[in-house]
Amino acid sequence: MTHATTAFQRFFAPLLLTAAACVALPAAAQSLYWGTGSGKTESERLKFGTTTSRDVSLGAMSVSTSSTKANSFWVYCLDPLNGANLPSAYTTTSLSNFITGSGTPTYTALFSATPYTSSSYNTGSSSTQYGLQANKTTVLNNLVELYSHAYEDSLKTAQKSAAFQYAIWSILGESESNYGIDVGGLRDTDSDSGFRTQAAAYLSAVTSAANNAWGNVNNVDLSARTNYTYQVFASSPLGGSQTFLAVSKATGGKVSEPASLALVGIAALGVIAGRRRKSKSAA
Repeated sequence: MTHATTAFQRFFAPLLLTAAACVALPAAAQSLYWGTGSGKTESERLKFGTTTSRDVSLGAMSVSTSSTKANSFWVYCLDPLNGANLPSAYTTTSLSNFITGSGTPTYTALFSATPYTSSSYNTGSSSTQYGLQANKTTVLNNLVELYSHAYEDSLKTAQKSAAFQYAIWSILGESESNYGIDVGGLRDTDSDSGFRTQAAAYLSAVTSAANNAWGNVNNVDLSARTNYTYQVFASSPLGGSQTFLAVSKATGGKVSEPASLALVGIAALGVIAGRRRKSKSAA
């Protein structure tokens, strides 16, 4: 496959799919309850910043907007340092508004408050810090990249779900150069080789500049992209309970590479022609 095709995939596709995360969703106050689905979680021993390693339950959880648990749906956590206390009050917003917006409820507000401001997380070497990232566009793009390729795969087993959650937390609290299992402000310190391999594979695919990096993710082809609508459930008050991310398939569903992307990419050219391609590895 030519370099031109690679450039197209790595440039146009994230722009087109990130647009789904920017869909304006009306802010709405509501309550969340635990759902009926069995949680896809497992316990791993993790180390955040310079804190002592501790057992953490991570993976997809089932919630509902009804006390009857009707229409339960899967969510992942966007707030690794706070627990989930349901039922609780929530405000909904788009992923783009949450990650790149100002005020509250936003990623900036959440990660600029206790416990993220503790010296245990944000002091010392930059390679061991866990906290708010300056380049919020990178955070948003990498979350969309991860979801569009690997969300469906993540729900197949508890181990994959836990690995996917770990990848989300890495993206939220670390620079791209520190994504990993044994480095950075988030590290896995136990010996669960299956989890470690899966989490590393997800993160490697997110940041890889290689052509079709998602073609072999721990021996699974995840090269097809799925277009999602993203909805953040931000606890009210922020940090009072867990903040969650839910997704649903947007119109169009699966997007094959690269032929189908070419059709929509032509239309996108009129909007972004002349814009220089920004390296995906920029922090």
